[in-house]
Amino acid sequence: MQGVYLNTLRGTDEMLVEDASTRTALLLLEKVIQRVIPDTQLATFRVDAIVTADRDRIFAALYMAVYGNKIESTVACQQCSGRFDLDFSLQSLLDHYQLSTTASEKGIYTLENEASFRLPTGADELLLQEISGTSGEDFLLSKCLIAGDIKKVGEQVQQKMAEIAPVLNVAMQANCPECETDQEVHFDIQTFFLTRLKREYALLVNEVHRIAKSYHWSPDAILNLPRHLRKQYVAVIESEF
Repeated sequence: MQGVYLNTLRGTDEMLVEDASTRTALLLLEKVIQRVIPDTQLATFRVDAIVTADRDRIFAALYMAVYGNKIESTVACQQCSGRFDLDFSLQSLLDHYQLSTTASEKGIYTLENEASFRLPTGADELLLQEISGTSGEDFLLSKCLIAGDIKKVGEQVQQKMAEIAPVLNVAMQANCPECETDQEVHFDIQTFFLTRLKREYALLVNEVHRIAKSYHWSPDAILNLPRHLRKQYVAVIESEF
């Protein structure tokens, strides 16, 4: 996939977000992806075929369009349990974990030892949710390895995958200002973005109520407004009080 055009996020899209699972992520992408580049019939395009690393970057683009570049969070210190603020630039994270410019036309990559593989997709992740008794890494590797002995080349393939298409699911270094303990803080763009949307559910309902009460529009009409326009209407309504 070379790229996608995205629709503006609407209330109907936000209402789909019940959790941060891959299934929910794909449901949301079904709504917001307008068309793919190069142009194809969208009907033939499957969101579960998007490589995981590409999906992360779509969510990064959505996050920046909705909330801006800055990631802000409050985390609990692993040593003293005190809470402290953590913020960083999402664009800087994207710049650090860049995708390889050496893309495979058919999505198949071959190592010098002739082992070949493809990159994991949402469809693979959905299958992973249905099984038990094996690690996620082992399962995804078994699905993506096309040629080669998994016991001999597995680690090398995983390293190459991380080099070609790093996911935005990373451990970041942080320092607690209270006890000055250095520690790792986990960040996952899909979980962070979807969780933030889910937490805003009550706010979304309140915004629909305020607009419906003022303009007597139907909830469906309000939920189909672009998110930024809905918030502008609410701001105008609140400014009159």
